[in-house]
Amino acid sequence: MIRKIIAYSLLLIGIGWILFVCLDSAGPYASWMWYSQNLTEGEMIPRTDAIFQMKKLQLALRDEYRILIIPAILMLAGGIINGTK
Repeated sequence: MIRKIIAYSLLLIGIGWILFVCLDSAGPYASWMWYSQNLTEGEMIPRTDAIFQMKKLQLALRDEYRILIIPAILMLAGGIINGTK
């Protein structure tokens, strides 16, 4: 009985965490706004500045979504615990 409670708790925590991260649309937008404010003023932006800021944004977003491995492992552990007898 306790194993089922632990298994389902791990599954629910993992699903909740993933839903929270995926449904939080403010994170990428806030990152985009922060990196776009570091660009030079004016209508024309040098190509190197734009590429540099886009690269920094991509790396920041990659790190933000890399954390999804933790809830995935929690869900895997919950499924394994639930599947064993």
